[in-house]
Amino acid sequence: MNNARNDLDLDSFRAAYAFYYERAAPLEILTMDLLCQLRVCLTVAVHGSRRYLPSQALGHLEKTTNVLEVRFVEVVALIRSEPTFSSLTNAQRMTMEAECFMIEFLE
Repeated sequence: MNNARNDLDLDSFRAAYAFYYERAAPLEILTMDLLCQLRVCLTVAVHGSRRYLPSQALGHLEKTTNVLEVRFVEVVALIRSEPTFSSLTNAQRMTMEAECFMIEFLE
């Protein structure tokens, strides 16, 4: 994720990837919006403070994070297969690959 820009809210996300949204069909727009929402959920799940969570809550959080990650990967694959993504320039696709399709996970 590009930490220099706050693209975790839908309006900022749409602005950051306007080059995609401007060409996208309605279903592709919804898919990109879903990707934004998944990025928000994953970012909070991965980077949120776990220090004060009881062990049972941590277990549930880990399971939920795993499910979110699977869904995120599925949505990214769907976007990659859509006509709008194929119609982008190489630079635009590389931007989305580097910034939009990646979540920075803690190790």
